[in-house]
Amino acid sequence: MPTVYRSYVTQIENNFKGETDAIKMLESLSPIAAEMSKMALIGLENNMERGSLNSQIQNAFRVNKRYANSVISFVAGELDSATKSRQAHIEIFDSKITSIFEEIQRLNKRLKLHREYVHAVEKRNKAIKYPVLTKSGKPKKVPEIKKKPSFDNACPINGKSHGKTYLQLAKQQLFQKKRQLQMYLDRKSKVIKTKVQVNLGNLGKVAFVGSTSESSGNQICQLTPLFVPTLTIRVPYFLEETFGEYVTLPLHKINEYTSCHNPTLR
Repeated sequence: MPTVYRSYVTQIENNFKGETDAIKMLESLSPIAAEMSKMALIGLENNMERGSLNSQIQNAFRVNKRYANSVISFVAGELDSATKSRQAHIEIFDSKITSIFEEIQRLNKRLKLHREYVHAVEKRNKAIKYPVLTKSGKPKKVPEIKKKPSFDNACPINGKSHGKTYLQLAKQQLFQKKRQLQMYLDRKSKVIKTKVQVNLGNLGKVAFVGSTSESSGNQICQLTPLFVPTLTIRVPYFLEETFGEYVTLPLHKINEYTSCHNPTLR
């Protein structure tokens, strides 16, 4: 069966009783979480083993293995998303380049056929002006032109003010398409040469990511769907002296949907 994910949104008011400690803990954790995310990003970009990266984060920031795993999982997801977004960007360029190239080929083919037609007309006119005589002294019959023009040698009937013929417009369009093709080729080359840019969010962002096999919470947070749902957050080691081992955050404004369903935090 496919995995179903649900998102629950709440607004935290810092004037409700019981929220103060949790908010202060999150405010203290926020800048450290940002630094942990930066370290995790550098490690993942350099293909560092997750076990070694986990130990490095634990030792550098005095957090437990679960916190380090949470940060690594969050950053890995953002890195994967940025990589896929970059690849999708390149694929869009490829699609545009292919479309423009096909249009250039189509215009080149029509212009080539038209040049052949013009050459045939000039050849026929020359044959009429300077006829070749037969042995009997009569002008040799000039054959009819079998080729047809690709463009009408006239201006469009819609009254455009540019005063250009269809042939001139086709040449201009071909020129513009070639410029457009070069523009997209340059943009694609720039994107390929540029390193993947990962947005880890604002400084105040704290992500708690667990395993997909867990329910009603993850390794760090546990949601209790009471009348007023509460979120129990494991405090990292370096903040335990100030806030204790756990802080509880009542979610007064969380969706009513959570009171009758078993939510899964991600």
